[in-house]
Amino acid sequence: MKPLPISGFTIGHIQVKTQFLRPEPQNILGSLKALRDKEFLPPVPVWCWVIEHPLGIVVVDTGQDELARSNWFGRTQTRIHYRPADRLAAQMMRAGVDPAQVRTLIFTHLHIDHDRGAGDFPEALLLASSTEIRQYTSPFAALLGYSPPVWAKPPQEVSFGGPALGPFAVSHDVYGDQRIMLLPTSGHTAGHLSVLIRQPEVDVLLAGDLTYTQQDLLTGRLGGFLTAPASQRQAMEKVRQLASAKPLIYLPSHDPESLTRLQNAETLPLA
Repeated sequence: MKPLPISGFTIGHIQVKTQFLRPEPQNILGSLKALRDKEFLPPVPVWCWVIEHPLGIVVVDTGQDELARSNWFGRTQTRIHYRPADRLAAQMMRAGVDPAQVRTLIFTHLHIDHDRGAGDFPEALLLASSTEIRQYTSPFAALLGYSPPVWAKPPQEVSFGGPALGPFAVSHDVYGDQRIMLLPTSGHTAGHLSVLIRQPEVDVLLAGDLTYTQQDLLTGRLGGFLTAPASQRQAMEKVRQLASAKPLIYLPSHDPESLTRLQNAETLPLA
């Protein structure tokens, strides 16, 4: 088994409020306090990932764009730092990767800093969890922080009918070769998923917004809008168990150190 090459691209940066990133108390009441918080933290990256699989290029998340400011959450609760040159497709072309060759596009979830570049990959098969798509298309989508879609066709629903993988009772095998596995990691959103790339010696988990940093995973600290903190804690514990069985590089979407850890093959340090 040969390693699958993985590249990281940051689609600009985003600032969130202190109380949003570090809600106190660690529940929905703490998150609601962020609505009145006036203090913004320094900008953090918006990571997207490109995986070179023998069956085609796989993209995980597509980042933000100028329209990320278009819904109430983007306008009032974040500060978006984005230029057209930051667009994922443009960066891929500069890196010598043809966006037209992308076969599969996976969304960890459908928030405005993760799905805005989807329209640049009209030939790709889009994948998102069935639960996430239900949330995205519900009458309350705008209140949940979602914006109208920008894709040419809707994602195919992932229902996690695959076999158990370590502590995860179900999974989804993207290409049927057990190299790129989707795992349900609900909490940040009801349908949030993470992407496990199984490599010869050290696996890689593209964790989306399961946590905002690796340190948060290690300490159990929650961040974001905490509508389901118990589910989020359960998913975090399963990831820690996964890492205890085989070395794991853990890459959240907004951790400034994610790309460095990938490049240096720095695994999750478990006691």
